[in-house]
Amino acid sequence: MFLSTYENRLDKKGRVSVPATFRSYLSNLGYNGIICFPSFNHQCIESWPQDRIEMVTSDFEFILKIRLFCTIYFSNFDIWIND
Repeated sequence: MFLSTYENRLDKKGRVSVPATFRSYLSNLGYNGIICFPSFNHQCIESWPQDRIEMVTSDFEFILKIRLFCTIYFSNFDIWIND
């Protein structure tokens, strides 16, 4: 994993180049690309390799399944309040 800051400009087609040092590092790890997206926490663009995106997506899908199960399961309960 690496963490760095790099400022660059968009080209005429709206693309930004990945610095050579980043490309070299990722290539040595066997990654042939990265996925970039706006950060949820900072004013920047974050990038992750494909396998990390797939892992987060599968975790999120699992959480949604658990939430659906809980909604269905607990919707069959009645709440009784004794005064």
